[in-house]
Amino acid sequence: MKRKITLRTIRALLKVLLFLYRTGGIPLNMKSVSRLNAVYNASIIVCFYITNICAGANTFVHRQELTLAMKKLRIYLGMLMITWLHFSVR
Repeated sequence: MKRKITLRTIRALLKVLLFLYRTGGIPLNMKSVSRLNAVYNASIIVCFYITNICAGANTFVHRQELTLAMKKLRIYLGMLMITWLHFSVR
């Protein structure tokens, strides 16, 4: 017996993924976005980009100490990959 695929079954199957997207500020499968969600999205984006700029500056400041610079660069490159993903999904 085949199950009919509906929006309800898709939501049940992808509930965790939808929760993670919504927590990250991407409102998928939502009819309307509340003001609280819009404020949350804006604050998350601003905080992330400020942290990204600070991580890049911190990597630049500690460029003389190779072991510390490599630790900072690893974190900074991970954040840049997340930035690319954010622009791709938005």
